Amino acid sequence: MKCWTFLLLQVLISAAEDAAVAPQQDYCPEPPDERSLDRVYEDAEGEDDALAQGTVLRYRCGSGYASSGPTRVWNVTCTRNYDGALHWVLPNHDCRPISCGHPGDVRHGRLLGTLFSFANRATYECDTGYQLVGTADLYCQSDGNWDSEVPECRIVTCEPLENFASGFVETEGNKYGSTARYQCERGFRLRGETERKCGPDGLWTGDAPTCQEVTCPAPEAPEGGTSDISKDAGPQRLGTVVRYSCPPPLLLVGSKSSTCLSVGVWSFDPPKCTPTCEVPELESTLIVEEETPRWGKKKYSQVPPGTQLLDKNNLFLKCEEGYEYNGLSLTRISCRDGHWDPPQPWCKEKPCGNLPEVKNAQVIGPVPHGQELQYTCNRGYRLMSSGITPYCWLGQVFGTLPKCHQTFCNETGFPKEAVHLILQKPVFYDGEYLDYNCGPDFVSTHSRVKCTDGRWIPEDEQPFCKAKDCRLEEIPQVQNGFLEGTPNISHSSVIWFRCNEGYTFDGQQRMRCSYGKWEGQRPSCVRRKAPPRPHVGVHRHGGHDTNIYGAGEDPYEIGISAKGPQLRSCKFPEREIRFYAADGNVRVLPNDNVTHGTVLRFHCRPLGELRLVGNEWSRCNNGTWSDEVPYCYEPGQY
Repeated sequence: MKCWTFLLLQVLISAAEDAAVAPQQDYCPEPPDERSLDRVYEDAEGEDDALAQGTVLRYRCGSGYASSGPTRVWNVTCTRNYDGALHWVLPNHDCRPISCGHPGDVRHGRLLGTLFSFANRATYECDTGYQLVGTADLYCQSDGNWDSEVPECRIVTCEPLENFASGFVETEGNKYGSTARYQCERGFRLRGETERKCGPDGLWTGDAPTCQEVTCPAPEAPEGGTSDISKDAGPQRLGTVVRYSCPPPLLLVGSKSSTCLSVGVWSFDPPKCTPTCEVPELESTLIVEEETPRWGKKKYSQVPPGTQLLDKNNLFLKCEEGYEYNGLSLTRISCRDGHWDPPQPWCKEKPCGNLPEVKNAQVIGPVPHGQELQYTCNRGYRLMSSGITPYCWLGQVFGTLPKCHQTFCNETGFPKEAVHLILQKPVFYDGEYLDYNCGPDFVSTHSRVKCTDGRWIPEDEQPFCKAKDCRLEEIPQVQNGFLEGTPNISHSSVIWFRCNEGYTFDGQQRMRCSYGKWEGQRPSCVRRKAPPRPHVGVHRHGGHDTNIYGAGEDPYEIGISAKGPQLRSCKFPEREIRFYAADGNVRVLPNDNVTHGTVLRFHCRPLGELRLVGNEWSRCNNGTWSDEVPYCYEPGQY
């Protein structure tokens, strides 16, 4: 109990000390200043009009504001807060802005804004085509009245238009939306818009048009003819008439005269002076005309060459023996604008249509004049010809016809690799088959050939017998060496071996595949030996420094200098237990480190039950496998 009393006493003493340190505020701040209130008078005591605690100020509604309740004056008192600070206490009041009421609507316009109380603004604007007369903005004053009268919207007017040179204008008025239409006097053409409207800005739209005298361009004389008005005479006025003519023997096609119209163009296009058609002299063609029939029978007579035929007149052409025109013996021709219709050439050499037949052969016809006949024997037959090759001449075939002899096959021409022939008969004709076997060093996916046009053709069009490939598993393992790259096991291919660092070949470096067997001496790698020689320098090779020893022209390398980077080993990846990798006779397990240059060979166990997908060989090259390590899959899984 005494302890709690002592603590309470300490708290009171501390509070008293804090109060002594922080002096209290003796005066209120500036009186409140609100737009809706006006101060009536002050009742303050103290020096310099200081507003001490308890001071009361009186307020009422300000200018432009009014109270809706019975209270008209409010007292504001200077009071001390619980924290010791002085402040003004303002009671609730209801001073609201005085309303000026709706100012009124305007015709052909609109009022913007919905607040009509003191200090607010009402704005008027007019519709398109009307202009505001008066004040656009009205303000509500403190006495409840608007400061101006409601404006007026009057329709816009444009300046009156006057007639212009060689034309006149018709208007419906000059108010907004009115239309003015322009016209020209006869012989003149309007240049510009035909109508203008009175716009909302009090201006007529567009520019005023003009009236330009109507003229037609200077007339052009027809080619080969003349006109009575020269082209150099310049443009011609409305109603002018031009006349055309053609000298003989040309024929004028079109109108002989033309008039300048009110739209500025001539009534007709210029005519043409068309030449007549001259009858040509041709060796293969006769030009004839039809005579007046006698006793119902038509008769034709030849027209002499050089005769001039007038436009749109007709004649007939007749072809000589061995010639034709579209297969017809008599054809109508016409003169059209100085040209023959149909055009030349007319009679052409006859082709050969009915071609003579050759047994077991085909020929394509008809054959044009002067070309040879191309006979093709049926399958199983060969073309035999002698004498003059048949050709077409003026619809007839001349020359010696060929013959087609039946083809056959025998053992002649059969490939030597197919040493075991099974001959049922000495001669085989087209379409017949022969069975055969390949030699001991060859393989074949088929055992039958077909006689086709005198040649033996395998059924699948593959080589008869293919030399055997070598087997990967028969490639010899090289101690301290490895197989270079991916081996090619096809016939006559060569594989190359390389020795590990510090070893060299003792004998051949390569082996060749020959008819399924690897030929050549088995490579052997032996450790390189060299007599000690003085050190002659450091050689940069393959990304590392190598010490060079030797006194003559043939220095040799030994080791890797500590100055250069070490070649990295390869980590063997994770594989399932049935996957087998070996370095020679040593199996490599997952996560083993394989030194640079080591070549691994892969297979799956049990053999024959799993399938190896990927390359069978891979070499470690400075931390990277030359080929991706393969996987083992069950048949049908990959």
